[in-house]
Amino acid sequence: MTKKNSYEANIKKLAKSLTHVLGQRPDEFGLIPDMDGFIKIKDFLKGINEEAGWKHVRRKNLDEILAVMQEPPMEIIDNRIRAKSLDSLPVQKKADAPPKLLFTCIRRKAYTFVLEKGISPSNHFRVILSSNKDMAERIGKRTDPKPIILTINVQKNIDQGIEFFQVGETLYEADYIPPNGFTDPPAPKEKPKPALKKITKPEKTPKDSDSFLNDLNQFEEKKIDKRKSKKNKISRKKAIQKARKNKQKMFHEHDSG
Repeated sequence: MTKKNSYEANIKKLAKSLTHVLGQRPDEFGLIPDMDGFIKIKDFLKGINEEAGWKHVRRKNLDEILAVMQEPPMEIIDNRIRAKSLDSLPVQKKADAPPKLLFTCIRRKAYTFVLEKGISPSNHFRVILSSNKDMAERIGKRTDPKPIILTINVQKNIDQGIEFFQVGETLYEADYIPPNGFTDPPAPKEKPKPALKKITKPEKTPKDSDSFLNDLNQFEEKKIDKRKSKKNKISRKKAIQKARKNKQKMFHEHDSG
């Protein structure tokens, strides 16, 4: 097989796999197409990049499929992508018997607002819910690395007139979830700031220049002490000599008298 044929074969293989996601089981990847079967390309890439073996897929790979294949099984319009065949796409329908509990994630920054106002759609035309907590968290991490998971009390919402729609096996939707329609976890705690450690300064060791100055000062002091000592000796010697002269003078004066 030539390099060109190998390249085209890989393109067709990728196209077949991605078309399966787009046209048959987007819900397995936490993706919900709109009414026309389109998914935002950025959402589609986030969904498939979470799977091992597809982390390398980028927008350029989608463009290659459209350029290389004569009849590509998908199409792109603006920033949206869909499979050309939508016959196997899960039908969005009203959930007749939804599970008692559903899960959804919100961004941490929106936590206070959601507690007061309820959950409204953000990146989708409806609030995306899941019966699988891990899937809900997976979807939430696409907008916040550490999302807050909320538990939806389905019956409580139905009693308030909220309708739920099912898309695939584990994904559900709702137009809105009121503030009393979910159980919120405790407010996320901020990590306590570490106590400031008291920095003990090391004992100052004299630098070479300081040591030199100290030695010089000590030397000068010794010199001064020696001078004082010598001066004192001279003064005492002069005093003794003077006392002797005075004594001799007194002796001569006595003899002459």
